[in-house]
Amino acid sequence: MANKYDRVELDIENIWKKQSIVFDPRVKSKNGQSLSFYRKYFYYPLRYKIFRRLRRKGLYEKLIRANLLTGWFKTFKEYWVYELGNRPIELHDFYFLMCNYRTNFQDITYQDNSTHLQAWQQSEVIYFLFHNYYSNLFTDFSKYLTYIKKGSNILEYGCGIAPITHFYSHFLPHYNLSFTIADIKTVHFHFAGWRFSKHPFIKPFLINPEIDNELSGNYDIIFCVQVLEHLPRPLSVVKHLYNLLNENGIFVFDFIKSEGKGLDTLSAVKQRDATLDFIESHFLVLSGSLNNRNNIGRPICKKRGK
Repeated sequence: MANKYDRVELDIENIWKKQSIVFDPRVKSKNGQSLSFYRKYFYYPLRYKIFRRLRRKGLYEKLIRANLLTGWFKTFKEYWVYELGNRPIELHDFYFLMCNYRTNFQDITYQDNSTHLQAWQQSEVIYFLFHNYYSNLFTDFSKYLTYIKKGSNILEYGCGIAPITHFYSHFLPHYNLSFTIADIKTVHFHFAGWRFSKHPFIKPFLINPEIDNELSGNYDIIFCVQVLEHLPRPLSVVKHLYNLLNENGIFVFDFIKSEGKGLDTLSAVKQRDATLDFIESHFLVLSGSLNNRNNIGRPICKKRGK
């Protein structure tokens, strides 16, 4: 009998066949275009102000950790049980399973770029589904709002569960934004596709890991967070993202200096300096710095004119 609890073996190809994710760049839907006057100018702005106040006082995180805010778990449970067909779980099961899958994940590794996709489809990577979902409950992406204009077209590249897209679409629908989320065929991107399946203003794009320049469109801001160190060809990807940005478009990224172990690639280690050199010569750094190459943090950059 198949284990559907703490040793789940996912057939990635099968779950993706059941969930048809289609990217249609012709659809220009925005997430605020159908809002009523009241919701657009009063309800959602007020809700966001309350959320920000709770965050600043540390109350939002405390409410989640005290299990007083549990809406996030209801979403995860619906996916885990009803979409993936696993055994029913309760909140305490979530914490147990997150730790359990972390134990299984810690020995995962690959070194060959030809097995890039297969590495990310191993059952041990289920840990990312739990960890990324839970950890991003406490991540506040409000600091990027300075660079996001209302009506912007946003790309979250290598998005995983797409936490940035979820944050802005959930808390700021009155900003009238549209999103593209892009990643390879993994369980956490499958979750993102399921989560946003009823959101016409969020378009998933399934990346072919052998092709670095297949996306199209024009974006006002691109997020590429916790991605570059995992790629076989980060320099090629960054050049492609540069071409997708509108004039004066914003690029938010990071690039951890790793040893090329685990799910980080050796080729990313070798291309890191060249990639950062390209960014430095083609972007103006608005926040952060590229001077300390050992730890660049998460710079916010603006595209220079060609």
